[in-house]
Amino acid sequence: MYIIFYIYVNLYIQKFIYDTLKIYNLEKKGEYSLCEKTNIIY
Repeated sequence: MYIIFYIYVNLYIQKFIYDTLKIYNLEKKGEYSLCEKTNIIY
């Protein structure tokens, strides 16, 4: 039960981070900065 809950929360957080980075990337227009930030998060 805990594992399923953890996976669900993790996917939700990843989606939130992805959306935030997508908006940030559209403003800055840099693919590298998006990859860099993703590496820092994970």
